[in-house]
Amino acid sequence: MSSLRVGEWHRLPDPEHLHFRAIFPSQTALPTPPPSAAATIAESIPPDDGDTLDFVKHYLNLGPNLTELYEQWASADQNFRKKAPKFTGVRILKQDAWEALVGFICSSNNNIARISQMMEKLCIHYGSLIGHIGPQAFHDFPPPSALTDPKVEQHLRQLGFGYRAKYLYQTAVMVAKDKGEDWLDSLRNPESPFLG
Repeated sequence: MSSLRVGEWHRLPDPEHLHFRAIFPSQTALPTPPPSAAATIAESIPPDDGDTLDFVKHYLNLGPNLTELYEQWASADQNFRKKAPKFTGVRILKQDAWEALVGFICSSNNNIARISQMMEKLCIHYGSLIGHIGPQAFHDFPPPSALTDPKVEQHLRQLGFGYRAKYLYQTAVMVAKDKGEDWLDSLRNPESPFLG
């Protein structure tokens, strides 16, 4: 999620529309409070800053016509034709390059549920607090610089990352200190740049 907004996604029985709600934190930076003293963002939604819908469309990659692509791929691949009906609506996210790289490292010998748990642990322990929707706290995905302290590797092992802890720490150091945090974005396909 973007550090500019907290999103709440709903899968409603509506095949034509995606329902979402955006809540914008106050203009002042929100430090991560201790769990017992968490501040709450008002449930009211201030006027949109104009780019939320564009951000959602971009992030969820809603531009391509998936029906046409499925038909094209099914005509070219018999195996895809058999499997595709089980996976309708699957899209490739246009994630932040750093978040995608970390997700890839976490995916090694893992299942989706565990990868999701690891990503959430990274947000909770190293990402800044964005805000709350009800009692649920939302944290931004941590930048590479948040994972460069030498103590990070051991902490990640304690959180259940196993051998991946070493690779996450080393990759964060490489991206934040050796290459620079803009380096990953410079590797993107120029035909599909990140929004903004």
